[in-house]
Amino acid sequence: MSKYSVKKPLTIIVCVIIIIALGIVSVTRMTPDLLPSIDLPYMVVMTTYPGGTPEEVQEEVTKPLEQSLATLENLKSIQSISNANYSLVVLEFENGSSMDTAMVSTLQNVDLVEGSWDDTIGSPYIMKINPTMLPIMVAAVDMEGKDNKELSAFVNDTLLNELEGTTGVASVQAGGLFKEQLNVLLDDDKINDLNTKLIKSINKKMAEAREQIDSGLAQVDSAQSQISYQKKQIEKAQESAMKQVDKAVANAYKSAENAINSVQDTADRAEELSEIVTEGSNAKDLKELQKTFDKLENSLQGLSDMGQTVDASAIDSFELPALSQIQGGYRGLIKGVQTMQQAQTQMAMAEVQLQATKAQLEAAKSELDAQAEEALKQADLGSMINLDMVSNILKGQNFDMPAGYIQKKNGSRYLVSVGDKYQSVEEIQNMYLFNAEGLGDVYLRDVAEVFKSDNSGEIYASINGRPGVLLTFSKQSNYATATTSNNIKDKFESLEKKYEGLQFSVLMDQGEYIYLIIQAIAQSLGYGGLFAILVLLFFLRDLKPTFITLLSIPISLTFAIVLMYFSGVTINLISLSGLAVSVGMLVDNSIVVIENIFRLRRAGVDPKRAAVAGAKEVGAAIISSTLTTVCVFAPIIFVQGLTRQLFSDMALTITFSLGASLIVAMTLVPALASRMFRKDPKPEGKAYRGFQNVYKRLLNWNLNHKFLILLIVIIMLVFSVQTALEKGFIFIPDMSTPQMTGNILMDDEEAKIDETAEISDKALKIMEEVDGVQTAGAMLSTQSGLGGLTGEVSNTNVSIYIILEPDTK
Repeated sequence: MSKYSVKKPLTIIVCVIIIIALGIVSVTRMTPDLLPSIDLPYMVVMTTYPGGTPEEVQEEVTKPLEQSLATLENLKSIQSISNANYSLVVLEFENGSSMDTAMVSTLQNVDLVEGSWDDTIGSPYIMKINPTMLPIMVAAVDMEGKDNKELSAFVNDTLLNELEGTTGVASVQAGGLFKEQLNVLLDDDKINDLNTKLIKSINKKMAEAREQIDSGLAQVDSAQSQISYQKKQIEKAQESAMKQVDKAVANAYKSAENAINSVQDTADRAEELSEIVTEGSNAKDLKELQKTFDKLENSLQGLSDMGQTVDASAIDSFELPALSQIQGGYRGLIKGVQTMQQAQTQMAMAEVQLQATKAQLEAAKSELDAQAEEALKQADLGSMINLDMVSNILKGQNFDMPAGYIQKKNGSRYLVSVGDKYQSVEEIQNMYLFNAEGLGDVYLRDVAEVFKSDNSGEIYASINGRPGVLLTFSKQSNYATATTSNNIKDKFESLEKKYEGLQFSVLMDQGEYIYLIIQAIAQSLGYGGLFAILVLLFFLRDLKPTFITLLSIPISLTFAIVLMYFSGVTINLISLSGLAVSVGMLVDNSIVVIENIFRLRRAGVDPKRAAVAGAKEVGAAIISSTLTTVCVFAPIIFVQGLTRQLFSDMALTITFSLGASLIVAMTLVPALASRMFRKDPKPEGKAYRGFQNVYKRLLNWNLNHKFLILLIVIIMLVFSVQTALEKGFIFIPDMSTPQMTGNILMDDEEAKIDETAEISDKALKIMEEVDGVQTAGAMLSTQSGLGGLTGEVSNTNVSIYIILEPDTK
């Protein structure tokens, strides 16, 4: 490799130019950030339950979610918080788990539970816990000539929409906004008055119904009495008729018997006369006989008129003739009796029907009493009129949605909307609820108080002693913090030009931290390279080898940056730390090669041969040395979990830097040395030889006192470890920045906002008087712990933001 580089130096120069060009492009496209992208094995499922108590949230939301999510793969633990109005479930997965896959599985399990929830429970919000959730900027906004109410309306209606459209911004939250709201407060007194009226109406209707039933029962009793009386009359008439029939039959039989006896007597007399007439007839006897036959004929005719024919045998045997008239009369009486019996049967059936009707009326009366009792129990409008009922009616009636367009002949188009949103308190008061029998139409004003209120007593935000609004910005995970921060600042400038009197004050900016860290690491990197060059210059005492070594540092770094870009490593605290750590090692390979070439040139070897031989002689040594160092850092990329995500960038950066320095030492350094070392080098000076002699004597003394040297080394090791442990461990070292943050926490956990604001104003006033303080702002902070994810504001915790003037320590 060194031989080819010496023979083809222009090729090496072209490669270096290509690396520099790629490096410039890579640097411009690499996104600076505070930390590398970290995919923590944590996920949060947050669900809102408006109006739900902690117990209800636990039973209705948290417990079903825990049971469903417990089946997820690679799940390590579940923690949950059930608070009033919301549920928070925190999932911890095993290290190395794919959080994208876990997100999909979590969403599927949550959907299974969500389908069985009540409509009042909100849709779960699933999010991965990531450092990008932290706000990247906090800014205060105020506008000349606007009070808090007007400024809040302007921010909410205008500014937020424009700021949320900034590239890289995920969300903007405003603190200290003045908000008005309509309140619907159910009035127990009004509901009780309606209950009283409803109960009276129920009692009145039930009394009327009872009166109707009692009237029906009285009518049934009266009808039953009439039927009983008629039955008795029919029984008496039937008994009298039967007696008349029996008497008529007896009389008829008696009359018939008398008639037959008379006929018999007449017939006997006629027989006697016939015998007399036969023996000695005279006129007198014949006349008497004629009279007797006439009488007999009349008697027989009378019997014939009764409907019977009397013959001689009947007369001789004295049989009773069949009397059709008597039988006809008897049949008529029997029919009358049968008619009376049918009437009696009908009355009996009517009586049965009346008894059934009476039973039904009595059952209706019992049921009415039960209904009256149940109606009185349920006559409580308070159980029917609740917040959910009013809320649903408001949602159903307070809407406005587009329904298409109407186009006129002239081409004009008008948007048509359906629905109607409430515009005033009066409209809400006149909102129709329902119609109750006995009460009529019931409106919201009949059961509730409707009024407007604001949150002026619940908000606090102050900027330099003036009320204002604080804006908190969160970035999208796929955008760099510094880039997003710059985009926000550019947006601030354009909005300040667009709206007269508008002013933004940046109170906290992660982008500033990033640039400060980059500047600090770059400064350390520069100092490291400078010291390395000074040491090299001291030992070589020649500018040419020093220049070659100095040139190898930026080229090696540029080569490493190109490799970082194509491997997806960003410019962040960890990767820059890797570059800073590798700066000292970057020059090691070049120094070894250049020193060996320089040694051969002092020995009189030809420049090209010295360049090739010098690099070849130490090639194996620098390769083994580089690989040894790489083997220390490279295994980090095989570690799982958070350690790999944090320090893989450092391992890759150091590996790329050392690899680039090795390639530069084996190619560029021999190529440049073969051209720049044509002149004989200067001989070693007295100072250098004196240093060598001192170092030689020191080595001899060390070899003669091995035990003492080892003891000193062990003591230094113990002292170093103890000192390091006493210093402690921090993630990021302290830096001097123009931004300061703090917190004010009230001792009284039940302190009101007014008390907290008073203390905060006093603290801000003291801070503003400190030299170097440019801007001081404060706002109520969110609650600590996981509950802070819900955005709930604490009344006792204030966040302080301070901006210092430039160059203030």
